[in-house]
Amino acid sequence: MNHRSIQIFQDTVLRLLHRGAQSNLQKIIEKSHFADIAQVLHLIDQPRDKKAIFHLASLQKKAQVLEKLSTEDAISLIEDLDFKEIVQIFQKMSSHEVTDIIGGLPEDISKELLKLMDTKGSEEIEELLKYHEDSAGGIMSTEFCALDKETTVGETIQKFHTEVELDNIFYVYVVNREGQLVGVLSLRKLLQVKPETKIEDIMISNVIRVKTDADQEEVAKMVQRYNLLALPVVDENNKLMGIITVDDIVDVIRKEAEEDILKMGGAGDVEVTERSALKSARSRLPWLFISLLAGIVAFKILVVFEKTLSSAIALTFFIPLVMGLTGNVATQASTIVVSGLAHGKIQLKDLFSILWKELKVGALFGLIYGVIVGAYANIQYGASLHYLGLVVGGALGISMALAALIGSVLPLLFERTHIDPALSTGPFVISVVDVFSVFIFMYLAHLLYAV
Repeated sequence: MNHRSIQIFQDTVLRLLHRGAQSNLQKIIEKSHFADIAQVLHLIDQPRDKKAIFHLASLQKKAQVLEKLSTEDAISLIEDLDFKEIVQIFQKMSSHEVTDIIGGLPEDISKELLKLMDTKGSEEIEELLKYHEDSAGGIMSTEFCALDKETTVGETIQKFHTEVELDNIFYVYVVNREGQLVGVLSLRKLLQVKPETKIEDIMISNVIRVKTDADQEEVAKMVQRYNLLALPVVDENNKLMGIITVDDIVDVIRKEAEEDILKMGGAGDVEVTERSALKSARSRLPWLFISLLAGIVAFKILVVFEKTLSSAIALTFFIPLVMGLTGNVATQASTIVVSGLAHGKIQLKDLFSILWKELKVGALFGLIYGVIVGAYANIQYGASLHYLGLVVGGALGISMALAALIGSVLPLLFERTHIDPALSTGPFVISVVDVFSVFIFMYLAHLLYAV
């Protein structure tokens, strides 16, 4: 559904709920796509309404909806349910989704739920809980198809008919007796060869894989780079532990993109709807403090050049313009570099070529806007201040070139020191550039208007 359709669906659901038409509402819920239901539940403000709508769904629909919601929303919806019903819902969900929910619950509740689950299911969840939530192990699913290398194609196809109950079978993974990953083959390949053929004879032995401790962002890059539908996850002994499907990767990419955007704006890395006002303020305070320090430094620079300002008061009119333009140039440069780093299009080895390119771009901007603003300053105030156009235009030209350089070098330095490059954009880069641009502007003015 598009945004308008979702809004209409939400209004309809709430209207039926408030009228007490539970039978009609239940029919609509069962006929609707689980993704649309999840979207509506996310948009509804009242927790009581969310739970009332969710409780009307069947077990299968509840499981599907929970898999589409954030962990926080999922926990809030099941907190009033009977433990046995929760376990029944979990049995219809993928293992890594259940792990996320179990990991977010209080320890005593988690233990109770694990006791009620079957032995195999609880052991899988407990194993997955050992991994960091942002690692390959934390996002992998333990539902996959792995067969011994001695198995024939005919036996493999027969297993699909009688034993395998997997929703997302993209590849068949081949393992040895120790469970170590030795090969992979696609379903299409299985259908192209004779039934008596052993799968080890047609498998691809050079398998693209990741370790359980690999960062989820690196996993996403690998899936994009090799155009995979699923990626196997192995431990330090090359034992196949699980797989990461393309659906999981889409969630990772979306999550990482949201975090980067928030970080670039100096707003932390959590959506505003998922935290309290106090936590939101706490995450944003440090970045505003950096801006405050930069403002104080810029103020001190103006104090140092107070005599220059008093002799040419029109200079103050152009300070906001210089700071604004240079800040925009720096933000553009840093955003381009951060995006390139995130998508693997820029490497640290490209440092000098990137810096040289952005320096040329900044210099070109500086030349164009320096001439325009300098000409305007000269026309407006040239009769009384003969060098004003030169000061404004020259300072703007130098500052914009430097801003492009700073904006491109900071993300690369952050990447080099293993700090998230997204933090180098927004308030941080603007604060640094503001200080430099004010100093360049006032120093150039001082040289020409020194008294």
